[in-house]
Amino acid sequence: MNPIQTWKSFQDRSLYYQAVQKDGEESCWQEIAEDYDQIAYPDRQQEALLARLLPRLEGISTAIEIGAGPGTLTLPLAKRLGKITAIEPSPAMAGVLADNLAQRGLENVTLLRQRWEELDADAIPCADAVIAGGCLYVFYEIDTSLRKMLAMACSKVLLTHIGPEGLPKIEQRLADCFSLAKPNLFPPLSLLLEVLVHLCIPTEITLFFLIVSRRRTADQWLQRWQSLFHLTLQQRLLALGFLERECRKEGEIYCTEETVPAAIIELRKTP
Repeated sequence: MNPIQTWKSFQDRSLYYQAVQKDGEESCWQEIAEDYDQIAYPDRQQEALLARLLPRLEGISTAIEIGAGPGTLTLPLAKRLGKITAIEPSPAMAGVLADNLAQRGLENVTLLRQRWEELDADAIPCADAVIAGGCLYVFYEIDTSLRKMLAMACSKVLLTHIGPEGLPKIEQRLADCFSLAKPNLFPPLSLLLEVLVHLCIPTEITLFFLIVSRRRTADQWLQRWQSLFHLTLQQRLLALGFLERECRKEGEIYCTEETVPAAIIELRKTP
């Protein structure tokens, strides 16, 4: 099986891609769009990511950003670049991004509420760079999506990847403790690199590590684990004891930390 087929096979079993197919993840984004940055990038992780991304944007004045979300990268990049076209299909996320842009008086960002796969490439001008920050899990036809990014970039494509090769460690331990099947979530970095080699795309990678904190109430942990593992009532009760053993407690919040790999992946245009 070549890497493109392996990617599709992974996506066929991925809980996250199933959510994309169901409603574009909108049922999730409606709940957390306003608090997304605090949930996804706590403890100044956004700054650590930007510190490694910005050097690769030297000489870049225009960009297309895929999966802009509430503006995690869009807002700081808009202060450094001349023009950004932000692609965000989620109504909830796009609404928060529009509000954030208006509050900051940023007028150099054009927001398009479309999926990248459905976007007419002739409808927008090419840009110096195309940026896809942590959103590759939404693509099934990964080869088509990557080639479209390269076609729309005058100079380079920048991808970001944060996270382990599977479940977070606390959920790996939970699965091992209760003998639970481990679901697919994000396509692993190793698979993405195999895809890029298969497509003969020149690539340069910056690898680094981030400390990822996760802070949730007991109900929020159990809700997540129910969606991942379909716990029985008995397992839900046992999971409360697991939380007490495995997490640091701050009031009603259960906290965990782990060091995870991260990467900035630069795809180069070929003559």
